[in-house]
Amino acid sequence: MNTGGTLDAGGNITGSITAKSGATLALGTGGTTQAAINTGALTLEAGSTFSVDLDGSTPNGEAITSSGVITLASTLDIASLANASSATTYTLLTGTSISGTFNGLADGAEITEGSTKFTINYSSTSVTLTTTHTWDGDNTTKNSSINTNWDNDALPPNNASVVFNATDHTMIWNDDANTPDTTNSFKIDTGFTGSIDIQKDHTTGVLTLNNGNSTLILSGSLSANSISFATDSNLQINIQSDTESNNGKLAQTSGTAAPNGTLTITIAGSTQATNKTFDLFDWNGNTTSSQF
Repeated sequence: MNTGGTLDAGGNITGSITAKSGATLALGTGGTTQAAINTGALTLEAGSTFSVDLDGSTPNGEAITSSGVITLASTLDIASLANASSATTYTLLTGTSISGTFNGLADGAEITEGSTKFTINYSSTSVTLTTTHTWDGDNTTKNSSINTNWDNDALPPNNASVVFNATDHTMIWNDDANTPDTTNSFKIDTGFTGSIDIQKDHTTGVLTLNNGNSTLILSGSLSANSISFATDSNLQINIQSDTESNNGKLAQTSGTAAPNGTLTITIAGSTQATNKTFDLFDWNGNTTSSQF
């Protein structure tokens, strides 16, 4: 595909695809029509564009499956988005390996289409977009289960990405059916001040603590595949009961943990008189590379 060229396609393409600078690879036949491609190696060079039409009712309907290596440097364009509330994750590319990124979109970066925000993630074999829900705390009761506390008054579903930024709140991740059990990522960004109290046990893919102006409080357990601590992050773990499952706990399930910042442990008066050991951290059997 040379400069100025556009390939609108679907189905099986024998051999490899290379989109050079100035070219556009758009699946389907244009407009909002979706299509999928099976091909060999895929190279999207700098200056080219990969254009997709997303539909939450068929979140994997617009995708390329490569039997070889996928090399990325192009611009990603979301040409259209339909039924956004019907899905949380869209798979764009799958290959034997992925190298590079879309222009300006590092792993974990946000991209917006209309009022919908996405987080882009690159694994060793795939590229996905996950809907992102940002806390705005507009309700006077700062519970995660209340829809008006989230942008567009939309509750994050399970496996969405959640971001806390630019608000000064005492927020509660409360034990309610409307609070997600799992998220793709859980990010406390630089603009958030106040605290987030995890009262419902939660599992996330990536936990990011980006600033020292807020405190993450664990009254329940929080488990993540990976955790990123800022040097001035604040973590508080609450021991509230002799029963282990009723207390705060932080777990990292893969990689080497690198805790940082300030750790505070609170112990309820009823447990202080007991001679008991409490399990506050689980680093998946690994030693840490740093300490609080």
